[in-house]
Amino acid sequence: MNRTTGLVIATCLFCASAVTGWLVSASASVARRGRIPVASAEPGRADAVTPEALLSKFERQLTGRGNAVERPWSGEVFERLFKDSESWRDIREYSEGWVRHDPGAVLAWVQGGRENEKVRLLFEAWAKIDLETALATAPRLSAPETRGQALFSALQALWRIDPARARAVFNQYAGVFSETEEYRSSARGETAVKDLEFLKTLPPGPARGTLLVSVMGNFIPIDDHSPAVSFWQAAPESLKRELLAAGFLDFGGTGHFSAVRVSLFPEAEALLRTRAESTGDGRDAASFLDKFAEAWAGRDLPAALKWTQEYMPGMQGATRAAGLFRYAAASNFDLALRTWQSLPDGTLKGKAVESLLEGAPADREAEARRILGPLNARGQPLKH
Repeated sequence: MNRTTGLVIATCLFCASAVTGWLVSASASVARRGRIPVASAEPGRADAVTPEALLSKFERQLTGRGNAVERPWSGEVFERLFKDSESWRDIREYSEGWVRHDPGAVLAWVQGGRENEKVRLLFEAWAKIDLETALATAPRLSAPETRGQALFSALQALWRIDPARARAVFNQYAGVFSETEEYRSSARGETAVKDLEFLKTLPPGPARGTLLVSVMGNFIPIDDHSPAVSFWQAAPESLKRELLAAGFLDFGGTGHFSAVRVSLFPEAEALLRTRAESTGDGRDAASFLDKFAEAWAGRDLPAALKWTQEYMPGMQGATRAAGLFRYAAASNFDLALRTWQSLPDGTLKGKAVESLLEGAPADREAEARRILGPLNARGQPLKH
């Protein structure tokens, strides 16, 4: 090491020591002044900058990462970064910078009603920087879905450091969490497992179910080793009903879960079917069929067909019932064909023709087209 290099290193170490001491002093000063205000902070004001931000900036300068150029802070820039950036780290850093620079502008932008994922990023950043203000601000948002997501993200930060207070906040705002079916969570792995364990301690009901399902959504795609499977298997029946009522297994929309995947959740089929029968709500019947129609029709088409016609009447029911023949044809084409032949001529019989043709095994396709091809929309032979 030459003499010049040694002097440079010594100078850097002296500067780092001096800045660190100044930051400690600044931190105490900021604590005495209070937290970041909700009102918009003017650029360059001391209380719009925290010691953590200054230390991060200093570290970037020492290591050659980043620069001191002021970034433009706005919803437009955030939207563009969210759309174009391939790095979640960049988006999180921008979220934190925007909240630090002008929390009032962030609040005004979010008030316009934004996607849950964007609200999650901003309020996770806000909770990291100033949890108290995030908790106070979130319930005041006007749009129900935005309000719930913001409060969920802030509450998630709180329950990891103060579970008792988090329960009190949850009880105060439980109604907010019942306003939307699903929220976004960044929790993964062991953190998400711990979140689930905390949520189990909350009072049962739609609000708790919604938060549980939102965290469990991070375990998609589900396999045998998923924590969601373990959580389900250990849950009492009452909790399983709560999860299903809150939309568990609804992630990804219709058809997202294959018959193999839903089979990982014993009792879910019977519980969802019973729920649909008890409520008489077509939406509950549709939710059940989305997940279990394929497996049920494959093993017992007549029973699945009868149930669908009973609990989903009308044109929607006819469409659903016709779709059962596709699943059944793939596993037992002869039974599916006999069941179809027993139907009275009409809309359902006509709709089921296409499903039978789609589901027919390759070695039965020619036979299926010979029998079913020359039929009209009501399942009757075409007149020549």
